[in-house]
Amino acid sequence: MPSIDLEIEELNRLIGLNLSIDDLKKNLSQIAISVESVENGVIKAEYNPNRPDYCTIEGVVRQLKGRLGLEKGLPEFKIEKGSVTLTVDKSVSEIRPLIVCGIARNVVLDYKKIQRLMKIQEDLHRLVGRDRFKAAIGVHDLDKVTPPFKYLGVRPEDVKFIPLGERVEMNLKEILEKHPKGVEYAHLVNKYDRYPLIIDREGKVLSFPPIINGVLTQVTEETENIFLDITGYSMSNILMALNILSTALYDSGARLETVNVKYPDKTLTTPTLEPEIMTLNKREAVRILGLNLSDKEIVECFSRVRFKAEKVSESEEKFKIYIPPYRFDILHEIDLVEELAVGYGYDEIKPLYRHAPTTGSYSSKNKLITQLKRILVGLQLLEVVTSSLTNEEDHFRKMLLEEEHVQLLNPVSSEYTIFRINILPSLLKVFSINRHAQLPQRIFEIGDVLKIDESNLETKTRREVNVAFAVMDDSANYTLIKELTEAFIRELGLRNIVYNYFKKPFILEGRGAALTCNSVEIGWIGEIHPQVLNNFEIEYPVCAAEFALTSLEAALKPDSSKLQQDTNA
Repeated sequence: MPSIDLEIEELNRLIGLNLSIDDLKKNLSQIAISVESVENGVIKAEYNPNRPDYCTIEGVVRQLKGRLGLEKGLPEFKIEKGSVTLTVDKSVSEIRPLIVCGIARNVVLDYKKIQRLMKIQEDLHRLVGRDRFKAAIGVHDLDKVTPPFKYLGVRPEDVKFIPLGERVEMNLKEILEKHPKGVEYAHLVNKYDRYPLIIDREGKVLSFPPIINGVLTQVTEETENIFLDITGYSMSNILMALNILSTALYDSGARLETVNVKYPDKTLTTPTLEPEIMTLNKREAVRILGLNLSDKEIVECFSRVRFKAEKVSESEEKFKIYIPPYRFDILHEIDLVEELAVGYGYDEIKPLYRHAPTTGSYSSKNKLITQLKRILVGLQLLEVVTSSLTNEEDHFRKMLLEEEHVQLLNPVSSEYTIFRINILPSLLKVFSINRHAQLPQRIFEIGDVLKIDESNLETKTRREVNVAFAVMDDSANYTLIKELTEAFIRELGLRNIVYNYFKKPFILEGRGAALTCNSVEIGWIGEIHPQVLNNFEIEYPVCAAEFALTSLEAALKPDSSKLQQDTNA
């Protein structure tokens, strides 16, 4: 959970009251902020990730004032039309295509406020930017550079500047190799031939997004005017970060000014800070909450959460709801119902015990997993549960494999450094640990695996569920695993299985097969190679099989009646 430190004295000063710690705790809890501790005049609190505006004390105060009735309704943010422009060159269209900007003038900063601004920046990177992938923020001293600005792609060796935290010039390639932030976030840009850069009219570098800003525009206690840039892949996310930062600076006394962002095919003027408008059905809202609210009470409740509500017409039971520009968590009408409850006060809602029974059902995926476990247990296999995290030695080198995989950046131990791509190595490790136990040993596992998937733009991975089973015994061979697999697929309801040639380094040559059903490759079976067994210090033959759950589901679709019949049994 994200957290924020709130100095009690400053909090009360910004609210305009002298509230006790108990009063602050109570009111913070009613706006979904959980107080963890109070030490040395500082409230340490946590908040839900869907409220990134709470990463600023201004955002917390804004909501508390509504809760306390000090300032109600839609906050007003005045913003002046600016003359500063930033041109987006088409060279960034395939690298990091989106950018929005804003200006805050007449800011008053000291060391503590600068540190807080930097923490807000990092919190937004995590909460909104998905660790700088979807949104990365640059905060600059505007007076140290000369507009207009340009956002373009450059070759890594062509441009040098002094990045924050350094004293010497470095080109972009050197920054990725030597600077701590460059090493940490190099994966966001190093696959491209050109890297994104923001420069001013004279070619001075403001930022190398999403990696690091330049020393030139570093914000200090002498800074009076701030230039904000947010780059990324999601317009919604970069606007969210800009709006949260802009409104926090406005509430701290700054004067906001727009920037004209000129794309090759359009011009955006940002920020706008205009409220979004949604419609609320009164009848449905009060039904869900179980409250009998008048029109006037609904308007009042929304004003306490800093929204604005207007009745559409006297004849219609609908309200037009104006949502403040920093609230990007309102996605559906049910979110408005939740805000209505918050405005009414959760502490004012009386609990009501419902006597009506409720029913639920398993998802098709869970039904299949339950059926698989029942079948495998019936075949006298014992279920094991192992960690989805493993290490390259066990998962690849001992298996004689080399495949793409997900590696952990900060593993807690050398035992867990990667996410597994199949389950068989985990079963072999179980055999290795229990190799002196009585034979035969027949085990299975249904668990998560993680595959590289470039089509997933956000994570570049795809989570899957596999089912694997294995037998360690003097008589374990291809015939045994084939018999076991045929019983397994027969009980599952699959028909017309085709066995194809299968070659993998961990399978004994000629003693394995890939299985296809209804034109879907569902998995493989085979005898494990003696070298692999030696690597795991296993002294007995092992045969195994592994299937992908999604493939089994696809193969079952033409004959799903069997699965449903067995599940209902």
